[in-house]
Amino acid sequence: MRKAEAVLIDAADEVLYRAKKAGGSCNELIALSRLTAYAQGVASRSISMKTIHVVFFLALTGAAQASPFPNGNAETGKRLVVETKCEACHARKAGGDGTSLYTRPERKVTSATKLAAQVAFCNNALNAGLFPDDEEHISAFLNKVYYKFKD
Repeated sequence: MRKAEAVLIDAADEVLYRAKKAGGSCNELIALSRLTAYAQGVASRSISMKTIHVVFFLALTGAAQASPFPNGNAETGKRLVVETKCEACHARKAGGDGTSLYTRPERKVTSATKLAAQVAFCNNALNAGLFPDDEEHISAFLNKVYYKFKD
């Protein structure tokens, strides 16, 4: 197996792993599984570097488009933020309108994982009674409006 083919297989496997971890939809996982199978088939025969580069580019493009909160609905999250008075609590703690916690330069949330953890922490600390899917909706809203994390 040539080095480029091994790199292609590794890239396709990584994209599939990330999609599964992020809770990708059934169609996304099927497409990525096919990409992985294609990459493994490539290794068994000689192909041009151009073909390898095209497939590798498609794999990377798919990874870049993955949402860190695939089951979250930003509109539902926005409604939940208002209903649970998240920003009123933030305003009491940090002043202003409460949104400054999301935009301050020294913010604690620096990744999608930390965002989800912070939303869960607030839910538990305040006994807000949100379900995990509610937390994901809130995370999707905050990510869309303030954070813009890709994965």
